[in-house]
Amino acid sequence: MAQQVEYTRVGSFAILQIYENGQFNRCSASMGPGPSMLRFAVTPAGVYTVSVPDPGIRGGPVQATFLFERGPNIPLPVGGTGGRVWFAMPDRMLQTVSAHRGQMMVDLSGPGVPNGIASYRWTLNGMTTVLTALSDCIAVSTGGGQSAAAPPRPPSGGFGQTQQGFGQAQGGGQGQGFGPAQGGGQAQGGFQGQQGGAPAGQPTGVREDYASAGPWTIEYFRRNQRGKVLFCSTTRILASETAIRFRLDGKSLLIDFMGESTGALGRQVPVAYTFSSKKYNTRNTVKGVAVASTDPEGVEWLSLSEPKGTGHYELLADADTVTIQGGGKTWRYAIGETTGPMESVMECVQKFIPS
Repeated sequence: MAQQVEYTRVGSFAILQIYENGQFNRCSASMGPGPSMLRFAVTPAGVYTVSVPDPGIRGGPVQATFLFERGPNIPLPVGGTGGRVWFAMPDRMLQTVSAHRGQMMVDLSGPGVPNGIASYRWTLNGMTTVLTALSDCIAVSTGGGQSAAAPPRPPSGGFGQTQQGFGQAQGGGQGQGFGPAQGGGQAQGGFQGQQGGAPAGQPTGVREDYASAGPWTIEYFRRNQRGKVLFCSTTRILASETAIRFRLDGKSLLIDFMGESTGALGRQVPVAYTFSSKKYNTRNTVKGVAVASTDPEGVEWLSLSEPKGTGHYELLADADTVTIQGGGKTWRYAIGETTGPMESVMECVQKFIPS
């Protein structure tokens, strides 16, 4: 039977020494405990693994994909099940985790998974520090003679790969599981800009999680740790390096889209967002000129601002699919139920942004 001894803590992660039959076996970094516990581990030989909750897999092939808010989608073969579902971590996965700030999700699917699919989500920050603590734990636990290999250096450059996170957190954030995920399409191509501009800026603010509703995260942004709240928003990852965000600043509703690469800042792109609902048999289109800009975290979005009172809030709350057109390209995504997320955004605005 395995025994664990706490070595140290890094943010929301407990760094643990794991013993099997009285012998040291590995070190792990656990965000939990609880039904949504996330755990990274490494052996003295430098073999890294990650494990997530087992939703009750009953056999059969299982497909797993890890999705990163500002990074790639990484499918991994399942290494084992039974209480936990674990995976060996290749270098690409280690690099992505080490550099990542924001949400990481995992989708488990297959005939043996209850309801066909199960998804879990966590917010990660400061993961280079967490992985370094794991390596230090191995060195101490083995008497300093068998230090685990340090995680690979994170990649530099490229949209969605910069280390432009928010705040100075030294560990992961909140973990939460959610039900069956809504499917999404695959984006092709990118918007063609009309104007030149400067490269993406550095982060100028702080994001804090407010709530969650299924695959949607509700958050608010401050200019600094003690500054006033600039806006409340709800964000959903649609595909690799692709997301949609609805945000309210008390005066306007802004529809933000992050695609493969939005190009130069300050340029203007004519766009059309069509929001459809199978439940209510509705189809409504919002047209305008979106501007490429960075949010307080330094992440670039195409933003379409609509004045308060135009009625578009109701359209968004009823929609389950969005089609985005701009620069000669078309994207279509199933966004799922949006009523709950939009209500949470309104609640956030009422709480933090005086009218």
